[in-house]
Amino acid sequence: MTKLDPQRWEKTRQMGRIKFIALFGGLWSLPFALLFSVLFPLATRHLMHDDLTFSKTLPVALPVSILGGIVFGIRLWQVGERDYENWKSTAKCDDSQRKT
Repeated sequence: MTKLDPQRWEKTRQMGRIKFIALFGGLWSLPFALLFSVLFPLATRHLMHDDLTFSKTLPVALPVSILGGIVFGIRLWQVGERDYENWKSTAKCDDSQRKT
């Protein structure tokens, strides 16, 4: 896991939680759904008797990946906030120790 950059997270926080989740969840989920809808039928054509096509897999992959993207975005936000709050409390402790 990468270390939190507090100044960068402060800028990210300004966009708001909903916009962050939509942006990062949406950026992750839409290309994933398209890629899955293309690759899954190709990878399973010899294993399944049903003819899977892009048009059959996309209606399933799209809502599932959007939901996964939302969950992914929420979790990214939670981890960022947790790390930021830990950084703030550590910075306050360091400041109070320096003053004494």
